[in-house]
Amino acid sequence: MLGPMNSLKPTPSLRQKQNELTKGLILKALAKVILEKGVHNFSVQTVADAAGVSHRTVYRHYPTREALLEGLADYLETLLEQQRYQSVPENASDVLKAVTEVFHIFEDVDIYVKAMVLARLSTGHRPASTLERDTAFQKIIKDLAPKLDDNEIDRAASLIRYLVSSTTWMILTDNMGLSTKEALQGVKWAVEVLFEDLKKRNRSSSKK
Repeated sequence: MLGPMNSLKPTPSLRQKQNELTKGLILKALAKVILEKGVHNFSVQTVADAAGVSHRTVYRHYPTREALLEGLADYLETLLEQQRYQSVPENASDVLKAVTEVFHIFEDVDIYVKAMVLARLSTGHRPASTLERDTAFQKIIKDLAPKLDDNEIDRAASLIRYLVSSTTWMILTDNMGLSTKEALQGVKWAVEVLFEDLKKRNRSSSKK
């Protein structure tokens, strides 16, 4: 039985569909420009030229460099969601599962991932979506090893968060020459070792 009519998602209009297609074209061009010319060598105009659209078209959607980068981050997040990837894990099992899933997804949408990594490393730009994941990893470590002090929990959360990140995937595959499968196997092993060590240290702290 169908639910109330207002529970159904409205069908996008032709203009909305066209806007989304245009934004996708712009962000793909942005990713390519970053990979080919570097993060500091793009502007609204260079992206417009690469996308084959007018400066005015890009400016209407993304009026600044910062808006372009935030748009790229949001677009990448949408691509991950379309792959049913759980970007915010809830427990240690989710983290281990995420490594297996997300490294393959990174490979599928590699130009967007690599462009976003380079932007983050070069400019310090951190999308708003990363803050939620940072908090989630801290909670996971706190649940796993509640007896450890806050500094240890913060260090462990930061390290494990980095291990399962797009930055680590890019370094292991581009710089170290590993395949995505080899990279995820290595990271999964490292995270499992860290989880076991955290649980062991938590048990030791409980005895003190």
